[in-house]
Amino acid sequence: MQRTRAQFKLAIRPRYCKQHEDTIRADTYANALADKNYNKFWSAIRKSVNDRSTIHASSVGGCSGDDNITEMWQKHFKELYNSTSHSNARDSLLHRITDVSRGSGGVTISIQDVAEACTKQKYGKAVGLDGIAMEAFIYGGTQATRASMTCMLFNMFIKCGYVPNSFMKSIIIPLVKCKTGSLSDVNNYRAVTISTAVSKLSESVL
Repeated sequence: MQRTRAQFKLAIRPRYCKQHEDTIRADTYANALADKNYNKFWSAIRKSVNDRSTIHASSVGGCSGDDNITEMWQKHFKELYNSTSHSNARDSLLHRITDVSRGSGGVTISIQDVAEACTKQKYGKAVGLDGIAMEAFIYGGTQATRASMTCMLFNMFIKCGYVPNSFMKSIIIPLVKCKTGSLSDVNNYRAVTISTAVSKLSESVL
């Protein structure tokens, strides 16, 4: 009994668990796979990865402080998304828009197109710079009235060949690629763009 108690105390000591942490974790993975309990296996894997992740970073890209980090991201994305010239593609697009605005393209957007695009939108998404949620287009007013007003707007864009700058503005948010990596590394982030709801609808219609 004394020997068994001594072994039990040794087993539950934090020092023993810490020294054999990798072995215990590997045995847990192996037992879960042997029992074909894949949910338990992947749950243990996710828990292990999250335990090694960093909660926050005091500096990113060599900058610290909210204002300095925000300015750093602004410069970073500005250089990143303007690093490649697309002058040929831009000229081709402008030429096609000009043809459509002259009436040779025959492109028109119907109320049915807008109504169908509304039914395909996702709920609960972040709101863009205009402060209008997608639910406003999905549930706001009657379907015919909502779609007809939006349809008129999109057709005016095509006819005039012009879209206001506020329509194209969006918010860029950096998200961490690898939580276990360095949160101070700029390359460990990917950009997610939050567009306005009406611009999402226009893209869906087109």
